[in-house]
Amino acid sequence: MATHGNRPVSSPRTVPEPLPPTRLSQYRAAHHSLQHAISMVKTAERTLDEVVSELHEARQAILRMARTRGQDPADQLALTRALWSVNRIADETEYAGMKLLSDNTGAGSMEGKVFQVGPHPWQTAAFTAGGTAAGASPLTTDMHTDALGLRVAPSARPFVPADALGKVDDALLAADGLRERLVCFRTEVLEAHLTRLAAAGPEAVDAAIADAEVANEVLKLTRAQIMMLAGQAILAHAGTRPEHLRRMLR
Repeated sequence: MATHGNRPVSSPRTVPEPLPPTRLSQYRAAHHSLQHAISMVKTAERTLDEVVSELHEARQAILRMARTRGQDPADQLALTRALWSVNRIADETEYAGMKLLSDNTGAGSMEGKVFQVGPHPWQTAAFTAGGTAAGASPLTTDMHTDALGLRVAPSARPFVPADALGKVDDALLAADGLRERLVCFRTEVLEAHLTRLAAAGPEAVDAAIADAEVANEVLKLTRAQIMMLAGQAILAHAGTRPEHLRRMLR
Protein backbone atom coordinates (compact mmCIF):
# COMPACT_ATOMS: atom_id res chain seq x y z
CA MET A 1 0.00 0.00 0.00
CA ALA A 2 1.44 3.40 -0.97
CA THR A 3 1.35 6.43 1.43
CA HIS A 4 1.00 10.12 0.91
CA GLY A 5 2.30 11.96 3.94
CA ASN A 6 0.75 10.15 6.89
CA ARG A 7 -2.26 9.05 4.91
CA PRO A 8 -2.41 5.67 3.22
CA VAL A 9 -3.29 5.56 -0.44
CA SER A 10 -5.07 2.41 -1.60
CA SER A 11 -3.47 0.49 -4.45
CA PRO A 12 -5.64 -0.02 -7.53
CA ARG A 13 -7.96 -3.03 -7.07
CA THR A 14 -8.15 -5.88 -9.52
CA VAL A 15 -11.14 -5.37 -11.76
CA PRO A 16 -13.09 -8.60 -12.42
CA GLU A 17 -14.03 -9.44 -15.96
CA PRO A 18 -17.73 -9.77 -16.81
CA LEU A 19 -19.12 -13.30 -16.90
CA PRO A 20 -19.65 -14.77 -20.36
CA PRO A 21 -23.39 -15.07 -21.12
CA THR A 22 -24.94 -18.53 -20.85
CA ARG A 23 -27.08 -19.45 -23.82
CA LEU A 24 -30.26 -21.42 -23.37
CA SER A 25 -30.16 -22.26 -27.09
CA GLN A 26 -27.07 -24.44 -26.47
CA TYR A 27 -28.99 -26.60 -23.99
CA ARG A 28 -31.99 -26.82 -26.28
CA ALA A 29 -29.77 -27.80 -29.21
CA ALA A 30 -28.09 -30.52 -27.14
CA HIS A 31 -31.48 -31.78 -25.94
CA HIS A 32 -32.75 -31.94 -29.53
CA SER A 33 -29.58 -33.66 -30.73
CA LEU A 34 -29.84 -36.34 -28.04
CA GLN A 35 -33.51 -37.02 -28.77
CA HIS A 36 -32.70 -37.26 -32.47
CA ALA A 37 -29.84 -39.69 -31.79
CA ILE A 38 -31.96 -41.86 -29.48
CA SER A 39 -34.73 -42.10 -32.09
CA MET A 40 -32.17 -43.04 -34.75
CA VAL A 41 -30.65 -45.80 -32.63
CA LYS A 42 -34.07 -47.15 -31.64
CA THR A 43 -35.00 -47.33 -35.33
CA ALA A 44 -31.90 -49.43 -35.99
CA GLU A 45 -32.68 -51.66 -33.00
CA ARG A 46 -36.24 -52.35 -34.19
CA THR A 47 -35.16 -53.24 -37.71
CA LEU A 48 -32.38 -55.46 -36.40
CA ASP A 49 -35.11 -57.46 -34.67
CA GLU A 50 -36.63 -57.96 -38.14
CA VAL A 51 -33.24 -59.02 -39.54
CA VAL A 52 -32.85 -61.57 -36.75
CA SER A 53 -36.37 -62.88 -37.39
CA GLU A 54 -35.63 -63.38 -41.10
CA LEU A 55 -32.33 -65.10 -40.31
CA HIS A 56 -34.19 -67.51 -38.03
CA GLU A 57 -36.56 -68.22 -40.94
CA ALA A 58 -33.53 -68.95 -43.13
CA ARG A 59 -32.14 -71.25 -40.44
CA GLN A 60 -35.39 -73.22 -40.25
CA ALA A 61 -35.43 -73.56 -44.04
CA ILE A 62 -31.88 -74.95 -44.00
CA LEU A 63 -32.81 -77.47 -41.31
CA ARG A 64 -35.76 -78.62 -43.40
CA MET A 65 -33.49 -78.93 -46.45
CA ALA A 66 -31.11 -81.07 -44.42
CA ARG A 67 -33.95 -83.42 -43.48
CA THR A 68 -35.32 -83.71 -47.04
CA ARG A 69 -31.88 -83.61 -48.71
CA GLY A 70 -33.03 -80.55 -50.62
CA GLN A 71 -35.76 -82.41 -52.46
CA ASP A 72 -38.51 -79.92 -51.60
CA PRO A 73 -38.31 -76.74 -53.74
CA ALA A 74 -40.44 -74.91 -51.19
CA ASP A 75 -37.56 -75.03 -48.70
CA GLN A 76 -35.13 -73.44 -51.18
CA LEU A 77 -37.77 -70.81 -51.96
CA ALA A 78 -38.26 -70.08 -48.24
CA LEU A 79 -34.50 -69.71 -47.78
CA THR A 80 -34.16 -67.38 -50.74
CA ARG A 81 -37.16 -65.32 -49.63
CA ALA A 82 -35.75 -64.91 -46.11
CA LEU A 83 -32.33 -63.79 -47.36
CA TRP A 84 -33.86 -61.38 -49.85
CA SER A 85 -35.91 -59.94 -46.99
CA VAL A 86 -32.70 -59.31 -45.04
CA ASN A 87 -31.35 -57.33 -48.02
CA ARG A 88 -34.61 -55.41 -48.36
CA ILE A 89 -34.51 -54.43 -44.69
CA ALA A 90 -30.89 -53.32 -45.02
CA ASP A 91 -31.76 -51.22 -48.08
CA GLU A 92 -34.87 -49.59 -46.63
CA THR A 93 -33.83 -48.87 -43.05
CA GLU A 94 -33.05 -45.18 -42.81
CA TYR A 95 -33.54 -42.23 -40.50
CA ALA A 96 -33.42 -38.60 -41.61
CA GLY A 97 -31.85 -39.65 -44.89
CA MET A 98 -29.17 -41.84 -43.28
CA LYS A 99 -28.99 -45.51 -44.26
CA LEU A 100 -28.63 -47.24 -40.92
CA LEU A 101 -27.93 -50.84 -41.92
CA SER A 102 -26.63 -50.71 -45.47
CA ASP A 103 -23.16 -49.21 -45.14
CA ASN A 104 -20.28 -49.25 -42.70
CA THR A 105 -18.22 -46.43 -44.20
CA GLY A 106 -18.73 -42.88 -45.36
CA ALA A 107 -20.76 -39.90 -44.20
CA GLY A 108 -24.06 -41.72 -44.70
CA SER A 109 -23.14 -44.55 -42.34
CA MET A 110 -24.05 -44.96 -38.70
CA GLU A 111 -20.55 -46.33 -38.10
CA GLY A 112 -18.50 -43.50 -36.65
CA LYS A 113 -21.51 -41.18 -36.49
CA VAL A 114 -20.77 -38.33 -34.07
CA PHE A 115 -23.57 -37.09 -31.82
CA GLN A 116 -23.74 -33.89 -29.78
CA VAL A 117 -24.37 -34.94 -26.17
CA GLY A 118 -23.88 -31.68 -24.26
CA PRO A 119 -24.27 -27.91 -24.62
CA HIS A 120 -20.60 -27.37 -25.48
CA PRO A 121 -19.10 -28.15 -28.92
CA TRP A 122 -16.55 -30.59 -27.49
CA GLN A 123 -19.21 -32.71 -25.76
CA THR A 124 -19.69 -35.38 -28.41
CA ALA A 125 -19.86 -39.17 -28.63
CA ALA A 126 -19.39 -41.42 -31.65
CA PHE A 127 -20.96 -44.80 -32.27
CA THR A 128 -18.77 -47.60 -33.55
CA ALA A 129 -19.65 -51.27 -33.93
CA GLY A 130 -16.06 -52.47 -33.63
CA GLY A 131 -14.80 -55.80 -32.38
CA THR A 132 -16.43 -59.17 -32.89
CA ALA A 133 -19.64 -60.88 -31.86
CA ALA A 134 -19.85 -63.70 -29.35
CA GLY A 135 -18.22 -66.00 -31.90
CA ALA A 136 -15.60 -64.94 -34.41
CA SER A 137 -17.99 -62.84 -36.50
CA PRO A 138 -16.81 -59.25 -36.97
CA LEU A 139 -19.41 -56.67 -36.06
CA THR A 140 -20.58 -54.39 -38.84
CA THR A 141 -23.43 -51.96 -39.39
CA ASP A 142 -23.92 -53.42 -42.89
CA MET A 143 -26.63 -56.09 -42.73
CA HIS A 144 -26.62 -57.08 -46.40
CA THR A 145 -26.24 -60.81 -46.89
CA ASP A 146 -22.93 -60.47 -48.75
CA ALA A 147 -21.51 -58.46 -45.82
CA LEU A 148 -22.73 -61.22 -43.50
CA GLY A 149 -21.13 -63.96 -45.62
CA LEU A 150 -24.41 -65.35 -46.92
CA ARG A 151 -25.21 -66.32 -50.50
CA VAL A 152 -28.65 -65.60 -51.93
CA ALA A 153 -28.30 -66.62 -55.58
CA PRO A 154 -28.00 -70.34 -56.37
CA SER A 155 -24.45 -71.57 -56.86
CA ALA A 156 -22.91 -74.32 -58.95
CA ARG A 157 -21.30 -75.67 -55.81
CA PRO A 158 -23.25 -78.38 -53.98
CA PHE A 159 -25.40 -77.21 -51.10
CA VAL A 160 -23.98 -78.35 -47.75
CA PRO A 161 -26.55 -77.75 -44.97
CA ALA A 162 -23.94 -77.79 -42.19
CA ASP A 163 -21.91 -75.06 -43.91
CA ALA A 164 -24.99 -72.96 -44.63
CA LEU A 165 -26.20 -73.39 -41.07
CA GLY A 166 -22.84 -72.23 -39.70
CA LYS A 167 -22.91 -69.10 -41.85
CA VAL A 168 -26.45 -68.23 -40.78
CA ASP A 169 -25.48 -68.73 -37.14
CA ASP A 170 -22.52 -66.37 -37.63
CA ALA A 171 -24.87 -63.83 -39.22
CA LEU A 172 -27.23 -64.15 -36.24
CA LEU A 173 -24.33 -63.50 -33.87
CA ALA A 174 -23.36 -60.42 -35.88
CA ALA A 175 -26.90 -59.02 -35.90
CA ASP A 176 -27.40 -59.73 -32.18
CA GLY A 177 -23.98 -58.28 -31.39
CA LEU A 178 -24.72 -55.07 -33.28
CA ARG A 179 -28.05 -54.72 -31.50
CA GLU A 180 -26.36 -55.15 -28.11
CA ARG A 181 -23.82 -52.45 -28.98
CA LEU A 182 -26.62 -50.11 -30.03
CA VAL A 183 -28.61 -50.73 -26.85
CA CYS A 184 -25.51 -50.13 -24.75
CA PHE A 185 -24.68 -46.90 -26.61
CA ARG A 186 -28.25 -45.66 -26.29
CA THR A 187 -28.69 -46.40 -22.59
CA GLU A 188 -25.21 -45.76 -21.21
CA VAL A 189 -24.27 -42.77 -23.38
CA LEU A 190 -27.21 -41.03 -25.04
CA GLU A 191 -29.93 -41.52 -22.43
CA ALA A 192 -27.47 -40.97 -19.58
CA HIS A 193 -26.46 -37.60 -21.02
CA LEU A 194 -30.10 -36.71 -21.67
CA THR A 195 -30.96 -37.49 -18.04
CA ARG A 196 -28.14 -35.28 -16.79
CA LEU A 197 -29.14 -32.50 -19.17
CA ALA A 198 -32.80 -32.72 -18.18
CA ALA A 199 -31.98 -32.86 -14.45
CA ALA A 200 -31.64 -29.09 -14.39
CA GLY A 201 -34.97 -28.66 -16.16
CA PRO A 202 -35.96 -25.74 -18.39
CA GLU A 203 -36.93 -23.59 -15.41
CA ALA A 204 -33.59 -24.11 -13.69
CA VAL A 205 -31.70 -23.41 -16.89
CA ASP A 206 -33.71 -20.21 -17.43
CA ALA A 207 -33.05 -19.16 -13.83
CA ALA A 208 -29.34 -19.88 -14.16
CA ILE A 209 -29.17 -17.77 -17.30
CA ALA A 210 -31.08 -14.94 -15.62
CA ASP A 211 -28.73 -15.12 -12.61
CA ALA A 212 -25.70 -15.03 -14.90
CA GLU A 213 -27.06 -12.00 -16.75
CA VAL A 214 -27.77 -10.16 -13.47
CA ALA A 215 -24.29 -11.05 -12.17
CA ASN A 216 -22.81 -9.82 -15.42
CA GLU A 217 -24.50 -6.44 -15.07
CA VAL A 218 -23.50 -6.19 -11.40
CA LEU A 219 -19.88 -6.88 -12.29
CA LYS A 220 -19.96 -4.22 -14.99
CA LEU A 221 -21.37 -1.70 -12.51
CA THR A 222 -18.79 -2.69 -9.86
CA ARG A 223 -16.00 -2.30 -12.38
CA ALA A 224 -17.17 1.20 -13.28
CA GLN A 225 -17.48 2.15 -9.60
CA ILE A 226 -13.98 0.88 -8.84
CA MET A 227 -12.49 2.91 -11.67
CA MET A 228 -14.41 6.02 -10.59
CA LEU A 229 -13.38 5.66 -6.94
CA ALA A 230 -9.75 5.06 -7.90
CA GLY A 231 -9.76 8.27 -9.93
CA GLN A 232 -11.35 10.22 -7.09
CA ALA A 233 -8.79 8.86 -4.61
CA ILE A 234 -5.88 9.90 -6.81
CA LEU A 235 -7.22 13.43 -7.17
CA ALA A 236 -8.07 13.74 -3.47
CA HIS A 237 -4.65 12.58 -2.25
CA ALA A 238 -2.63 14.40 -4.86
CA GLY A 239 -4.20 17.73 -3.97
CA THR A 240 -3.57 20.59 -6.36
CA ARG A 241 0.26 20.61 -6.34
CA PRO A 242 1.68 19.30 -9.66
CA GLU A 243 4.65 17.59 -7.98
CA HIS A 244 2.26 15.52 -5.86
CA LEU A 245 0.37 14.46 -8.96
CA ARG A 246 3.59 13.54 -10.74
CA ARG A 247 4.68 11.48 -7.67
CA MET A 248 1.38 9.57 -7.70
CA LEU A 249 1.69 8.78 -11.38
CA ARG A 250 5.22 7.39 -11.15
